[in-house]
Amino acid sequence: MPLKEGSSQETISQNIATEIRHGHPKEQAAAIAYNKARGDELDSLADAVSAMCDDIEKLNRRIDAYCARRADAFAEQPAQDTRADAGKSAEHTLHMEFDGDFNMKGLVDHMRHLGSIGASRDIIAIDENDKPVKFGWDGDGADKIRSATLDGEKIQK
Repeated sequence: MPLKEGSSQETISQNIATEIRHGHPKEQAAAIAYNKARGDELDSLADAVSAMCDDIEKLNRRIDAYCARRADAFAEQPAQDTRADAGKSAEHTLHMEFDGDFNMKGLVDHMRHLGSIGASRDIIAIDENDKPVKFGWDGDGADKIRSATLDGEKIQK
């Protein structure tokens, strides 16, 4: 007769009795029954851990999907001008020509984003003597790139 599943004291006692009926000495019967109970507990624990891991994986997939949707939604929104002088012409205009394959579009778009996140940031550049030069960028909307184009293409993610 197979041993019963479980780790309660009642189940362990019944399993000891079963093993004694099968001719095992009392100490050996107890060892077999307790070993079976411990194995059942470990199996149950392993099943519970496996189920939790599955739940965590599902939750991570949901979080990833949510973050992807939020990133797409943010990328599709143009920077909103919340300044009191919205609609007026910009305070400054910059025309710049440069050579090379530097990711100017990425830099300008990053600066545009920094001007709309509600917190000030420092932009650090390195001068010709390898010394850092720090520029303050106010993120409350006061320092804002209203629009930018590069080679005729509007810079906006």
